Amino acid sequence: MSGLETAIRSALERSDRTSAEMRARIYQSARHALETGLRKQNITDPDVVEDQRHRLEAMIHEIEQEERARMSVVEPSVDEIAAAAFSFDATDPEPRAVPDVDASPVVAAPDRHSQREEVPDDAFGGLRAERNDRVDISAAPQPVTGPREEPRIASQADAASHSGTAGLDVRPDKVIRQRKRRSGVFSRLFILVVILASLGMGAWWIYSSGLLLTPQERAPAVQDNPPRAEEEDFLGQPQPTLGAPDTQQGFSDDWIKVFAPSQVAGLQPSSGASVSATGTGEDQAARLVANEAGDSGSIAIPFPVDVLREMAGKTSTIALSVKTAGDESVQMSVVCDFDRLGDCARHRFTVTPERGDILFRVTFDLGIAPNTPGRLVVNPGLGGAGSGIDLYEVRVLPGR
Repeated sequence: MSGLETAIRSALERSDRTSAEMRARIYQSARHALETGLRKQNITDPDVVEDQRHRLEAMIHEIEQEERARMSVVEPSVDEIAAAAFSFDATDPEPRAVPDVDASPVVAAPDRHSQREEVPDDAFGGLRAERNDRVDISAAPQPVTGPREEPRIASQADAASHSGTAGLDVRPDKVIRQRKRRSGVFSRLFILVVILASLGMGAWWIYSSGLLLTPQERAPAVQDNPPRAEEEDFLGQPQPTLGAPDTQQGFSDDWIKVFAPSQVAGLQPSSGASVSATGTGEDQAARLVANEAGDSGSIAIPFPVDVLREMAGKTSTIALSVKTAGDESVQMSVVCDFDRLGDCARHRFTVTPERGDILFRVTFDLGIAPNTPGRLVVNPGLGGAGSGIDLYEVRVLPGR
């Protein structure tokens, strides 16, 4: 702590030491220097830090008492100072110690009647905290519990001056706290402005979008003008008969029907398959059942020669209208066998209990028209023996 004490006394010598505020700033700078030194030396032990702070506060208290005692002494008059300059005080038994002069540049002492001098920032820059390897709490300076001996007061005026300075409580932290409070006010004000701006933008969006309006208020023109029929709305064309049956099942006239439910006798089942008619009217279909798994459970559907000639050299689409014979889905395959026209790759489909259309495309680059009918081989037994499907129709769209 000797370095801090020397720095404090040097700073008091270079500043207006009669000002309580200036002394408080010097003491506060010493406290900051101690905290900075502890951080730089990486001292984090709470006992060591508390001991250093306690020693510094004791030293500041001692220096402050000396400064107050110095101010209580009556200053000599101008005549006495002039007489003392040309005379030697022989009654002084003990000569005053000459202070050590350091190598730093000499700074002229400021005038007490001029503007107060700020404490230099680097007054405590060369100081560092002392680190004790072992902290002895009993060796630390204890707070003064008894009455402290005060210097003698020469006169009543000095006593009044001394009593006025003795009650001075130096709290430089208040200035810092006021600055922090001011900065906190500005931050809160900024946050409040941002919140108000956000609320205003939200209210404007709700108002402009019409979120709170009723359907009648949003479209008043539609409510005020109900739809009505005019004479020019009718073109005079006859409307189609609603009760007419759809014989094509959604297919256009360009589709060529290859198989119908009435042609069940023309189907060619293998040894492990069976064919039968089921249903009546629009629900009439040919039930194809694979009694054995594999190729032996397939059924062949004949293709006429004239249809194969339409498909020669073109890409055509084949459609099968089917559904499962039971309540579960069935896996089935379809293979083409069109004589000289060629074959197509094997196609695999999943048939559901609801009636639907299975479509796939075939391409035959050869333009040679076959002379014998072809076959479309269907195998509903991919999922195992006993599975079957209901075949309603088979259509072909040549060239598309």
